[in-house]
Amino acid sequence: MAEPAASAPSAPKQRSATDVNQDVATQSAQLSRSLRNVLWLSTGSVLTRAMNLARGIVLARLLTPFDFGVYGLGGSIVGIKEKFADIGAGTFLVYRPRQVAEHTETAFWVNLGLSTSLLAILAALAPLLARLYREPLLSPVLVILALGIWARTNSSIHQSLLRTQSRFRAMAVIDYCGSGAWLAVAVLLAWKGFGVWALAVSATVANTAAAVLFVTTQGWRPRFRISKASFRLLGGFSFWYLGQGLAWFLVGNLDNLLVGRFLGMTLLGIYALAFNYALFPVTMIGNAIGSVAYAELPWLYDRPQAFWSAYREFSRVLALAGCGAAFAAVVAAPEIFPLVFGHKWDAAIVPFQILSVYAAMRCLWLDPFLAMGNFRLSSLMGVFAVAAAAAAIWFGMRFGLAGVACAMLAIQMGFDVAAVLVTMRSWRKLTDLARATTPYLAGAVLAALLALACRRLALAGGVELKIGIFALTLGVYGCIYGLLFRSDLARVLGHLLDRQVKGGEG
Repeated sequence: MAEPAASAPSAPKQRSATDVNQDVATQSAQLSRSLRNVLWLSTGSVLTRAMNLARGIVLARLLTPFDFGVYGLGGSIVGIKEKFADIGAGTFLVYRPRQVAEHTETAFWVNLGLSTSLLAILAALAPLLARLYREPLLSPVLVILALGIWARTNSSIHQSLLRTQSRFRAMAVIDYCGSGAWLAVAVLLAWKGFGVWALAVSATVANTAAAVLFVTTQGWRPRFRISKASFRLLGGFSFWYLGQGLAWFLVGNLDNLLVGRFLGMTLLGIYALAFNYALFPVTMIGNAIGSVAYAELPWLYDRPQAFWSAYREFSRVLALAGCGAAFAAVVAAPEIFPLVFGHKWDAAIVPFQILSVYAAMRCLWLDPFLAMGNFRLSSLMGVFAVAAAAAAIWFGMRFGLAGVACAMLAIQMGFDVAAVLVTMRSWRKLTDLARATTPYLAGAVLAALLALACRRLALAGGVELKIGIFALTLGVYGCIYGLLFRSDLARVLGHLLDRQVKGGEG
């Protein structure tokens, strides 16, 4: 098979002081531009997540854990189909920014043919899967969800073209529109009593609307032309891209599949709600930073020193924002869950807190495999991760949902460190990266412990107003975390404003 899009950057050559200074200035300008793009995507993500949060709150009150369980299981199964359908044709273009025009038509038609074939296969298998899980509703839910995924997959070329052109503002607006459609359709159907269909149909409507907007906004129209050279390059890239995507998807979804099969749909619904909201920092902050970083870093493959410097800076920003948000969720959970979702979801609080720590670990640094386009190495490590995750989750199920959440956390911690070590092949680089990012994790843990201690004192003092306790604990947490990393926050703000701000490394 052909090699992946890019291999690890080679060791840097000796450079003059002038070259180094020019690199520093260029990297600073690049970081400022990138952070402004991140701000656009993050703002869009905040608005879309706010709509998603509103949708989740309303649906949690109108629907049952059973409805969420069927939908969550359907999403996990369709996600496997999506991983097979999305062979990375769009991503292939992102990792070859200087050769986009040569490969676009081939990537589009290969993507369309494969995704259509897999849609037909899933539709044929849906009744068998419904019998396996002893739930007849699962079959039509799978077909409805698969149609939306088909539409989204076939707009991935247009989305990737927007990324290579740095049109992140347009991408953010499309996210608003898709989430708005999701919110409106979901609430309307749930209010009318459609149960799980409120979740499935609204997801498909949102994916289809976003796909149409990506196609019309980007404006590119494919000609029926397939290049043999492009097909060979895409085939080598896609083999490893598909392998790593499937492997890591299984790592992230084995919990749903096993909980649904052995603990039941109701417990799966509780776990799925906890998981989805615990990963809020990853989906909101991590995806925004990753979308920009993975589009910017391929331009630096021929400049190893600049590549590693940019990777480290992106990771610092991710850790600063992600760890802070994740542990704020840990602090807020005991009050916010009963208030927002109702007491029928109280069983989700402890798994949510554990999974929020899991989210913080995922925000410690950028995925090094994606940063370097090294999907071959990612595939090989993913195979070991699947086996380890299956064993850990199987053991964790003995202790209920909290045990499953702990298993996911342990797997994430171990393979995060292993991924960086394997890709960088250097303990020194791993140590440098950890030194740059783990202070944010430690600071978030310290702030959370002090905030929870204040909460305990407030409860012991007889404070009964839940809103008051929530405001106290979250306020204490925010003040401590902000004071610990005020210089880092000022530095990021300076880049957003395109100013040089002096501050410590944090």
